[in-house]
Amino acid sequence: MIAALAMVSALPLIAGDPVAVADSHLVRAVTTQQDIDRIVAATTGLVLIDFHASWCGPCQHLAPELQALAATYPQQITVVTVDVDDAPELAQSYQVETIPHLVLMRSGKPAQSRRGFATRDALATWVGLTK
Repeated sequence: MIAALAMVSALPLIAGDPVAVADSHLVRAVTTQQDIDRIVAATTGLVLIDFHASWCGPCQHLAPELQALAATYPQQITVVTVDVDDAPELAQSYQVETIPHLVLMRSGKPAQSRRGFATRDALATWVGLTK
């Protein structure tokens, strides 16, 4: 599976590009299903899981968009990140074949998924926070 992930076309990395946010209070990094379950149980709004890797250019460009989404809608959505290199079993259980891969949880269950880069506004529309 990781070999398939490595084949994802990546945008070129440029010095100073933002890196994935791992320990922000708005975006939480996890490595186990139990971590996700705890966050989902404690959250009244949506949970958006971002499967990414540190070497993935599009993932690095998506990270600040996810943080902006979480900052714009802090009461409605919680963003969780999973590094596929640190948690390959978790990525496999969510059928992640390419990254970035987003999974939207509604009522504690996976409801939708999408792949690739998107802006904060496009993500807000996709998850139903704007029209």
